[in-house]
Amino acid sequence: MSMSKRLSFKVYLFLALTMIIIVGVFGRGWFSEPKPQPPAAAAKQFKTSSSSSELQSPKFDFPQIDGGQALMGKMVNETLRKQLGRSTWYTLHVMASRYPTDPTPDEQNIMSSYFNILSYLYPCGDWYVSLFSSTLPFFFPPVINMVSRVDSRNDFEQWLCTFHNAVNVRLGKDTVDCSGVHDLYDCGCGPDLVRYKPEADANPNA
Repeated sequence: MSMSKRLSFKVYLFLALTMIIIVGVFGRGWFSEPKPQPPAAAAKQFKTSSSSSELQSPKFDFPQIDGGQALMGKMVNETLRKQLGRSTWYTLHVMASRYPTDPTPDEQNIMSSYFNILSYLYPCGDWYVSLFSSTLPFFFPPVINMVSRVDSRNDFEQWLCTFHNAVNVRLGKDTVDCSGVHDLYDCGCGPDLVRYKPEADANPNA
């Protein structure tokens, strides 16, 4: 073996050994999975990272629907229209009967926004146009003042009952006595509790 070949072999051998040492010392993290943290350590790390920037719930800007423009088309099947109407009214009245007696300003805004958006997304587009954007404001103006009708459960129940009666009159149907509307819609949901908390259902003997 010539001198140049022996020198080249030594150089290659030196470089190979150097790479092995570098990988062995600094490259362990590249080829080995990180060890899982104990639950306590993981919780501590999460608490530390969370404290630096306060976690906030997303906020939504609810649209104000006007102009007589509905999103859905007209539902032409009369049987389905009636089924949808009955189901919707029942759901709304049960919601009103379970609404907090002392709602916070945010809860009042949510309920008002829900009604506003529901009118826009209701599957019968002609229902929105005829009731909310044209006929109803002239037919029964007090019903439109939704904001002042969600201050309490009783206010909301009475407003919704009055609204329902106004629609029934327009459709040639009978009206109901709103003084007893709360008892008409008993959903069988159990105790009259609001702001549900999962821990309330926990079995203390489990």
